[in-house]
Amino acid sequence: MLKCFLSVAFFLLKVLAKLMTIVIHSIIPCDMDEKAKQFYAELFPNWRFQSMPPNQFWEITDQDGHYPHAVYLAMMKGPRTPAQPTNYFTVPDIDVYADRAVSLGGEVVVPKTPVPGKGYYSELRDVLGNPFGFWQDE
Repeated sequence: MLKCFLSVAFFLLKVLAKLMTIVIHSIIPCDMDEKAKQFYAELFPNWRFQSMPPNQFWEITDQDGHYPHAVYLAMMKGPRTPAQPTNYFTVPDIDVYADRAVSLGGEVVVPKTPVPGKGYYSELRDVLGNPFGFWQDE
């Protein structure tokens, strides 16, 4: 029953995604903390950080200067709140990236969990407690 529900839910999300505006900008709250920058730089070695004036945020691109997955991503000063959206990053192997995140001071909140017929997800917290997740296609 759960498998059927998840399959239908995933199908409906794909249909709705075609009708809805997509997310094009994502912010990771960090107060310009070097520890957070180092965490993500080592977790995703192909990310590059550029401080933007007046030292309010880091613009994040790949090594070629492109935005990862065509989404504008930045780390910015600002309050972290308990209830906030969670960004999921597509990775080739959740286990490898989750182990890397933990070795860098992150925490796995939800271990690798299957979504039947689709892939896997995991939820984590970075070194500042910000939630994020990984998605791995089947």
